[in-house]
Amino acid sequence: MNLLKLGVTFVKSLSALFVPGKCPKRIDNEKNVAGESLASDSTPSDIIGYLKAQQPHYDLLRFLDAQEVAYTQALSELKGGRKQSHWIWYIFPQQKGLGHSYNSRYYGLDGEGEARAYVEHEILGDRLRECCKALLLHKDKDIKYIMGSGIDVLKLKTSMCLFNKLSPNDVFEEVLDAFF
Repeated sequence: MNLLKLGVTFVKSLSALFVPGKCPKRIDNEKNVAGESLASDSTPSDIIGYLKAQQPHYDLLRFLDAQEVAYTQALSELKGGRKQSHWIWYIFPQQKGLGHSYNSRYYGLDGEGEARAYVEHEILGDRLRECCKALLLHKDKDIKYIMGSGIDVLKLKTSMCLFNKLSPNDVFEEVLDAFF
């Protein structure tokens, strides 16, 4: 058996042992780590793997990279009351699976955990709120005019609904009340 096949077989056998979010357990003689029972024969790798699984890593750098180029332009357009360029996916992200374009899939937030990490991120959360406040400068305008298209209105609404669920009584609720 070559080394690659051996590695794949090993990974498959490990996968069979683990239930998502849990380490292998045995009824007799269990260890306790971070409030969870682990099998007495759990290795340090099992424990490290378990702890990493409890603290998921979200790739928020993809948003920071995209915003490095486009954030100033996006904010300027929103303050001016008219979106004119293409930045909605990484300025007002929505849950993954709602769109089918490359950008929608790439910048889609993978569940509430990643959305919470985004809204609580020191830079991304502040920028999201700043863009929302810029939108609110134009409460008297039609949201379709501001966003430039019906599809971007829908993306904005789903983004605001997601973040309002995670951070109620925030500016997201104001955007929803003002435009939807």
